[in-house]
Amino acid sequence: MARLLLIGCCPLPCESGQAATGPGIRTWQFLKPLLDAGHRVTALCLRGQAAYDGLETPVVRSEPLPGLVLYNMAVEQFTNQRTMRELARDLHPDAILGVASILPNAMAAQLSDIAPLWADVFGDAISEIQIKASRYPEQSSADELFHVWKLLNQVLKNADKFSTVSNPQQHALLGQLALMGRLNRHTADYELVHTIPCGVEVTEEGVKPDASTASAPAPEHEQRIRGSEVSESDFVICWSGSYNTWMDADTLFAGLTEAMQHAPQIKFLSLGGGTKGYDEAIYEHFVEKVSQSPFKTNFIFKGWVPFAEVPAYYRECDLGINIDCFSYEAMLGSRNRVLQFMKYGVPVLTTRLSEITELLWREGCVLSFEVGNAHSLAEELLSAIKGPARLRAMARKGQAFVLEQFEFAKTLKPCLDWVEHPARSPDNIALQTLRSEKRNSHLYLNDPQRLSDFEHVQQALGDHAQLQRLRSRLLYRIAQKLKRLFS
Repeated sequence: MARLLLIGCCPLPCESGQAATGPGIRTWQFLKPLLDAGHRVTALCLRGQAAYDGLETPVVRSEPLPGLVLYNMAVEQFTNQRTMRELARDLHPDAILGVASILPNAMAAQLSDIAPLWADVFGDAISEIQIKASRYPEQSSADELFHVWKLLNQVLKNADKFSTVSNPQQHALLGQLALMGRLNRHTADYELVHTIPCGVEVTEEGVKPDASTASAPAPEHEQRIRGSEVSESDFVICWSGSYNTWMDADTLFAGLTEAMQHAPQIKFLSLGGGTKGYDEAIYEHFVEKVSQSPFKTNFIFKGWVPFAEVPAYYRECDLGINIDCFSYEAMLGSRNRVLQFMKYGVPVLTTRLSEITELLWREGCVLSFEVGNAHSLAEELLSAIKGPARLRAMARKGQAFVLEQFEFAKTLKPCLDWVEHPARSPDNIALQTLRSEKRNSHLYLNDPQRLSDFEHVQQALGDHAQLQRLRSRLLYRIAQKLKRLFS
């Protein structure tokens, strides 16, 4: 079995009492099948600070599962190249995996000389900055865009294998790799990029083949809102996760309140909120609008709840909702919350911008409404209330489909196969050979590859500017005239 170094994000679902977010769930999607396959994994994970409020220890080492050594790291230690390199060298890994976010991938790329590297580019970071910039035009995004571009540049240049969260993102990443000179003769018959969609962990509590409705009464000790904050006859709609820049919170509010005018039994349960340090304004704005609404008592905000408690809330819900505004992030990315709802037998109503939502809609596993259309959302909600039998049938079908098609190990098969015999990509092997033979670390296989080395190009431009300054000096011009005279 392989000895692996995985660089990702936490909290992880295996950490008790923590609310796992998308990057942590993606890290777990890689980590759990690798452990199940018998590999030994050391995981260096970037701490989501909001989840560990009050934790001041810079690095926390633990062994939560057999075969797993977990380092929970504050950002200062996680981005310290010397610290990361020392941990990596001490491990002597057979392979390195960067997963879940652009920063873990970039840190992994800086260690790619130690072992072959698999980079999981979990969503398109550039399109994420684009939609954030459009939401907050008063904030300059130029520095953030350049910072992320440099991080992505490192990953595209150094990794031996890549994975994306969707086929559209795979195509986008291939274009990015082409501009880096990575689509060359050495990789012509080499599969550089694989699609690893979001997945679900199949557990006993998630498998309910006879599920009828998500709102079937849970055992008394698991009741969260039924009988207290909502009645058994209320129709509970659930949002779970981040109120992020690509979420259409305004249409969600307008559609919900329009539907509540006709069906006051509709209640909205919010699990999640803003992302500290990235985007908290959309959630705060949504809460503010609710506070001024005549239906404010129909909204229940629970904030971020521990991952282990989420299923109990799901089972008291009649419908899960996902709503996106138009963005290239949505077109290239995925929607983990949709799969999580369906895993627990919750019917889903969603916009259809992402590949995963379009697939599930074509399979008859979800309901959908028009992007940016609050009236369309309200109509679908009212229709759902009137068709409980349709919801039950769709929930059963959707749960079975998701548990079969998106189970962790099945989604991760390309990576599981690779770690059995991890190897450098053919062009990285050719590049290493060229540089070794010529004893020059700044040789490249082609000009796009050379020009994409930002640090080297920047240094060369600086050297050129310095040379131009020297040539402009009087002493240099006199020396040049003397040279021509005597020659």
